Amino acid sequence: GDHLVLPRARALLQQLTVSTTVEGKLRCLVGVGDVVTECVGAYYNGEVVVTADELLPIYCFVIARCGAVGGQLLPSELHYCRDFITKRLENGKLGYYLVTVTMATDYIKTLKMDELEQQHQQRVA
Repeated sequence: GDHLVLPRARALLQQLTVSTTVEGKLRCLVGVGDVVTECVGAYYNGEVVVTADELLPIYCFVIARCGAVGGQLLPSELHYCRDFITKRLENGKLGYYLVTVTMATDYIKTLKMDELEQQHQQRVA
């Protein structure tokens, strides 16, 4: 549940702001992805394969609940990473997570929290 995922994700997103390198910041995003994937796997007892498209709304929910978008800190960190990422990192796993979290963050900025909660409730129903 939320009590396991959110504190871990929040800690990783806070670590993102402390990390001084693009690669270090991106590794924090991978950590958030690992937490999300682990939680989904535990929920379905590892019996369901979840696609990236299906994970995006979960990323949105977790990032929004962590409060990472409101103060513009996460969007500015992502912008920094996009500006200074190397081609090697961009074309690999770290680049994938940068794009995924950026998409989730951009989407969250278009929503109000009650709309996000409503979408989440519809998905779990």
